[in-house]
Amino acid sequence: MIDFIDMEDENDKKKLMDHFQKGLDRDRARTRIGKISSLGLIEITRKRTGESVTELITTVCPTCEGRARIPSVDTISLWIEREMRRRVAEPGNAFYVQCHPAVVENLIGADGEAIEELEHELHRGLYLRANFDYEIDEFEVTGGSIDEFDEALMGFRRTQVLECNVRSSHADRSGKAIGWTDKGFYVELLDGHDLVGSRVKVVLQDIRRAFAVADVVIPGKGALRG
Repeated sequence: MIDFIDMEDENDKKKLMDHFQKGLDRDRARTRIGKISSLGLIEITRKRTGESVTELITTVCPTCEGRARIPSVDTISLWIEREMRRRVAEPGNAFYVQCHPAVVENLIGADGEAIEELEHELHRGLYLRANFDYEIDEFEVTGGSIDEFDEALMGFRRTQVLECNVRSSHADRSGKAIGWTDKGFYVELLDGHDLVGSRVKVVLQDIRRAFAVADVVIPGKGALRG
């Protein structure tokens, strides 16, 4: 609905309608333009060909099996980013974020590129941990220093062997497996597609604030390279 205030001249109205019609002629979807009303309003309708706004920013609730919708992981990730941007002037040089595992994965992105880019934008170290008791839209952002978060959260070293639970990626159609430590640390597995649902030992190859990269250790064979 568009409101054109105080447009009285009939020639102006015709030019306006012709302009709309010419622009919509290029649209492959079916459209309809209503006449200018006595209040100066034009109503335009367009057949929807893709997802609605609601479908784009929400996902089907797994608990009620679609009778309601919940915010999507992209939406929750944006909420978290907005919260950190809002607080970026606070003292400290780091944020510690606790959220749902799917949101952790989304914030990290492919090969950690998303979280690395966000750290550069915010000029803050970012520590992400999954809280397995959180609902999809629950999160907590804590400000502080890299030194204190390193001491509290980063008790890891390269080539360290630790145990994690292998789960399928939350990303649609990604087909990859992910390791999660008991304290919610995301572990990118170089292999492990056949180990989903298992608890395995892994050897850390690369360690970041928000995630690590690791090889799966196969008993009797050592680390399995992807």
